[in-house]
Amino acid sequence: MFGLVAATLGKEVVPVSIVTLGSFLPCIILSGFFWPVSAVVWWLRPVSLAMPQTMAMEAMKAILTRGWSADAWEVQLGFVSTIAWVVGYFLLGLYLFVRCFS
Repeated sequence: MFGLVAATLGKEVVPVSIVTLGSFLPCIILSGFFWPVSAVVWWLRPVSLAMPQTMAMEAMKAILTRGWSADAWEVQLGFVSTIAWVVGYFLLGLYLFVRCFS
């Protein structure tokens, strides 16, 4: 959904591709995919917690390493967070798309 938002804001394909690909790696690195969010330096931790993938990564780690089920609060928070980001990006992309082409 981030691609939809970026595509509606950009005028050409190449700059939009560069922006989306350039933003992907920092999002993955800061979301806790390679190391835990608790290991991130203190001044970058709020940015890390604001990333769309962070709660989903924490939920996935809880399922895989601790054996938690979908009944656990942190796992449910990961699912709800992911759904909220998808819906938010979709609505923002739809709004921008309608605004740009009407």
